[in-house]
Amino acid sequence: INADYATLGANNTIDLSFTVQGGIGQDKYILLRSNNPAGPFSAIDSTYTSDTIIHLNNDVPFTSGIFYYKLQMINNCGTMFTESNLANNIILSGSQSGSVVTISWNEYTDWLGGVERYRIVRMLGQDNPLVDTLDGSTSTTFTDDVSALIDYSDPASSRICYHIDALEGSNIYGIRGRSISNKVC
Repeated sequence: INADYATLGANNTIDLSFTVQGGIGQDKYILLRSNNPAGPFSAIDSTYTSDTIIHLNNDVPFTSGIFYYKLQMINNCGTMFTESNLANNIILSGSQSGSVVTISWNEYTDWLGGVERYRIVRMLGQDNPLVDTLDGSTSTTFTDDVSALIDYSDPASSRICYHIDALEGSNIYGIRGRSISNKVC
């Protein structure tokens, strides 16, 4: 079982995707969650499926904390047969001092292909924003001097928002996960 991603969902919740290879029919899966990668984990949902990709939404607001998820496959005897790697959400925070913006975020911890890079997506302007994608490498902090972007005569055009787009390197299943953080303006 591969934990493909944990990402910002459409309803400001955490959306999850897992890919299952070698399932043997109508299998039972239990979704586990913890606020610590080492656990303890609690069961929050279960499903029976023969699908190879399992998409799950959970009702936790995205920015309520950093959560770690894994999916366990349960055999016919009711014991754990196998489990996935971890998936976690990325929480972005930021501060501004004068014209310098500093943003930071937690790592995406357990992709099988590791984090290839974090892209910083910067949106400038309130209506029809201009979007820049900046390469954040594998660092979890970024400092941006926005003095050249600010137009004091048109404050709406100077609204600056950021979010992080984490990309997984190639893994043994040929899957490249992607996780999007919350937005900070």
